Amino acid sequence: LLVHKYHLSAIEAVIKVSYENKIPLFPGEGDSVERGGVATAGVDYYKLGEQTGKQALKILEGHNIREIPIETQKEMSVIINTKAAEIVDIDLPKELLEKAVEIIDE
Repeated sequence: LLVHKYHLSAIEAVIKVSYENKIPLFPGEGDSVERGGVATAGVDYYKLGEQTGKQALKILEGHNIREIPIETQKEMSVIINTKAAEIVDIDLPKELLEKAVEIIDE
């Protein structure tokens, strides 16, 4: 189950249903993983801010805005909740665990 931003206000209810039905929940951001989602490869707002700042600097330095390419976030942050994975009965590959910037096991 993928979580859309509009579900965040009811994330606890979504997590409860996920756990009761053994459906893995993969939210788009880390806060929902901390609250009970299994994992995310989501936006790192700090890194996104750095990337945006570099784009803004180009504009301030006088580059033509039309010539500055549109960018998306280059690096996503993998956050994993091993307890949630255990609750919904899924095994996480070692390779995925190795890519995590944060592992929650509470």
